[in-house]
Amino acid sequence: MVKGSAHPTAGQRSVDSSCRILYGTVSPLQNYDGLALTHAPQCKKSVQISLSANAPGVPIFHLPYNNDQNHRVTLLDRQGIGNADVFLTEFVDGCSIYVEGSRTTPTVYHINAVSIHRVPRLWRYWTAKAKFKADWRAKVANMDHRFQTDAAHRPKVVRNALPGTLPPPTKLENQDYMAPVNLDVATLQAHNKVPTAVGGIVVDGLEAIAQQCTVFGGRNTGTGEWTFYVQKRIFVGYLAVGAPAPLGYQWLITSVDEFWPNPTTGRLV
Repeated sequence: MVKGSAHPTAGQRSVDSSCRILYGTVSPLQNYDGLALTHAPQCKKSVQISLSANAPGVPIFHLPYNNDQNHRVTLLDRQGIGNADVFLTEFVDGCSIYVEGSRTTPTVYHINAVSIHRVPRLWRYWTAKAKFKADWRAKVANMDHRFQTDAAHRPKVVRNALPGTLPPPTKLENQDYMAPVNLDVATLQAHNKVPTAVGGIVVDGLEAIAQQCTVFGGRNTGTGEWTFYVQKRIFVGYLAVGAPAPLGYQWLITSVDEFWPNPTTGRLV
């Protein structure tokens, strides 16, 4: 359940303290968007996490999202569950994710701007590539503005902190996790990232179908401090000369990077 913040009409919502923690169970991922995954050695570890309000399962701080809204959660266990050492938000394929606050009780924002578009003068003269970039700049600027507006009502631990005592706010935006990926099939096969053949047919190319990321966090049980990471991945199809359709599909993980409090990807807000 989410509740309205000081500006509910602007789509700003915080996760209610009574349901911040859900229970997660892990199972094999069989398909994506109706496309069956090829269970080659490189793809056998693809999994999905199902969440429930009731045990059993692993306690997880969960942050949902909704189109054109801000959702936020502060990682403070008010349900008294204990051992909630994992954070997870919905998969990200265009939204911006922001983290701020203290190492022990950070606040995470998942902001969406699917309906925001830029329509400048003389739009009809722009190339498709230029339109695409302008559209994304407008979305990112809108989400940044909404974060700053929502953050004006941020938790007390942030509002009352002395300057320089908290890690700086960090964000991930689409260009941080949806950047071009080198899909040189020979190189990936040499590193055992994709198969050389499927069903006896040689794989000689890859088709990029979708990109997304998973943002997750882990709490050090000794210090109580949180660290956040992003797993970047691309969904690919296996191509073969003369084949009318891809021979199979897999998720290809491109990297797993820390982005708060010591960012190796993303950017400071």
